[in-house]
Amino acid sequence: MIYGTGIDIIEVSRIRSVMERDIGFREKIFTPGEIAYCETKKHKYENYAARFSAKEAFLKAIGTGPHHLRRHHYLQRNQGDRRETWRVDCHF
Repeated sequence: MIYGTGIDIIEVSRIRSVMERDIGFREKIFTPGEIAYCETKKHKYENYAARFSAKEAFLKAIGTGPHHLRRHHYLQRNQGDRRETWRVDCHF
């Protein structure tokens, strides 16, 4: 079932700037698992930006808007059988 569609894009420099200014931003928006994953990457800010955009797009699709964005909106990418699917855990 398709409830709605959402699209989002963000400049990597904007995510980097916010994360350097606001120490609590990372922990407020991303789960510990997401932080651990992004921190292992050479281009960690690109990974954070991608996850942030995916979360915002999802919230737009379900009609809540980005003001509800918190770390408990966990998006997990699965590529088991060559199809890309996403698992979403949300608690509003």
